[in-house]
Amino acid sequence: MKVKKQIICIILIFCLLVFLAPTQSLAFLLPQSLPISSNAEYCIENGSGASAGYSIEIEFPGGFSLADLTISDTESASEVSVWYGVPDCGSGGGGYERITQVTDNREDFRDIAVITGNKIKITLEDAIAESSWGIKFTDKTDGNANAVITPSIANVYKVITRLYDTSDILVETYEDIAYVGNNGEVIITGNIDPTLTFDLSSTTCDLGTLNSAQVNTCLYNATVSTNGANGYASFINADGAFRNSAHSFLFADFGGTVDQGVEKYGISTTSDYGGSSGQMTDVNSDSFINGDDCDYLNGGTTSAPAGLLDTAGVDVTYSGNIGPVANEVTYLCHATSIEDTTPAGSYAQLVTLTTVANF
Repeated sequence: MKVKKQIICIILIFCLLVFLAPTQSLAFLLPQSLPISSNAEYCIENGSGASAGYSIEIEFPGGFSLADLTISDTESASEVSVWYGVPDCGSGGGGYERITQVTDNREDFRDIAVITGNKIKITLEDAIAESSWGIKFTDKTDGNANAVITPSIANVYKVITRLYDTSDILVETYEDIAYVGNNGEVIITGNIDPTLTFDLSSTTCDLGTLNSAQVNTCLYNATVSTNGANGYASFINADGAFRNSAHSFLFADFGGTVDQGVEKYGISTTSDYGGSSGQMTDVNSDSFINGDDCDYLNGGTTSAPAGLLDTAGVDVTYSGNIGPVANEVTYLCHATSIEDTTPAGSYAQLVTLTTVANF
């Protein structure tokens, strides 16, 4: 009785090994999801070596077509290859590729492939010593613009890879899933509404009482928030010169300054977007360019950067950004000085500021 138990045990273990061996899942299909009726340049990743003379059979289920898949002795035409040393068919770099061909010529160091219906069987000329390798289907210049063609019906399909020894005895079976079309897929969508806010700190800018012994300035700021993917641009446009009914000030030169005792009028900005020709400088030497620099100039003799706008009726960029912003502040500084002969009176100008978001 004891002997019988041992024999039964051995038989059970042997049967278990025989039935478990062909069900390993070591082959992976990439990409796993493709549209219906499309050209599929699949890579089948494998993770174990194989001996010379072994065969790899790949079976695509019904609906797939290998009719346009070309096996050729010409390297530029053969559309099935074996990648050695890497499992991803070279997409991540490394490894080396060997095409499959029709003619059994071992000296070519190429593997032999035969297509029968929806199966392709590749016989290895040499052993695969590497632990990682892959089989690649690639559309080449054979005139049909296809490698493997996916089914016309959306579904989940099983692709089977089998490994046979030199006696054509099944050694292992690998399986993976091919998702074709949108069957089983869930599309998650969402929308973000475009936003743009633009605020001015004031709608007036008072230069005060002007005299030739100083530079006069006034300032305000513009605040922008937008989720525009490509940011925004802000523009300023003057309705004319700084003027009254009898006399007009000259604009400061583009990129120029307003100097004490010289009759000029101009504007600067704290932004360097689009260039620095009209940008305020760090006149108070605090390492920052902001509204404090404009305040520092008011009533003093330091020349004021004022070359942003040298003409009327033209939109000139004064600020902007190349991406989304939240509460981005730009200061605008208006500056002037007069000569002793500048006519007395009240002077004014109207400027219009606009902002455009780039979504």
